[in-house]
Amino acid sequence: MENIETFFICPECIKILSAKRNLYGAKVRCYICYTQFKVNDVFFSYGDAKKWLEEIERKIGLKAKAEARELERLARQEEKRTRQEAKERALKEKKEEYNRKQYPCPECGKNASRLDIDLGKVLIVDGMAYCPKCAPNKPCPYCGEETRPTAIKCRFCGEIIDAEVRAKEKGREKRRYEHSQKQKSSSTWIIAICILVAAVIVIGGLIGYNEYKEYKRKKELERIQKKFKREYERTEKELKDFEKNLDKSFRNWENQFNKKKR
Repeated sequence: MENIETFFICPECIKILSAKRNLYGAKVRCYICYTQFKVNDVFFSYGDAKKWLEEIERKIGLKAKAEARELERLARQEEKRTRQEAKERALKEKKEEYNRKQYPCPECGKNASRLDIDLGKVLIVDGMAYCPKCAPNKPCPYCGEETRPTAIKCRFCGEIIDAEVRAKEKGREKRRYEHSQKQKSSSTWIIAICILVAAVIVIGGLIGYNEYKEYKRKKELERIQKKFKREYERTEKELKDFEKNLDKSFRNWENQFNKKKR
């Protein structure tokens, strides 16, 4: 083993080195990069060492690719976060500019922001922003009577005049109607399933009853056949015994007749 040429790999420069003896576990110095290291893997052929080196290079390449993919993913996340922050900043500036705009009331001259309009603190009538107290009355679209602009329901005809509340009410009625239809359809299906189950039970009961009657009839027929067979066998046995007795009596009579004749 001391005179066999061995091969090992330098962990620093990743080069294949050779020696005329087995250096496993020994500390050596690379003659290329001059790094001192301990030999942990020894190969007895250059091909094995080359395969091991290719495997190491492949693993290093895969690791580098994985690190590159991770860096790319982090860069994408950072870019996405930056775009999101820029978008939020622009939206915030737009909202601030949007809320800074003032809308004066035509009656009292009180200024209102866009936020007040969105929150319903200011009423828009004919394109003008009115305070709730200064807003003019509006006619009911159903009866024509004058009502307050903040009114949701007309106090004369009882109809809902607020568009949003009316839409919500219509949606609620529609959902209620759909729910009732679903309940009706589900109850119809339940009744149909119950009728089907009852029909299956009745048909199964009739079929089972007919099979039971047929079974009883077969059993009764088998019983009658067995009884008839027993009676037939008994009668046949009695007939054979009678024939034997008759034959025996006839022979006895014949013997007696022959004795008298002599």
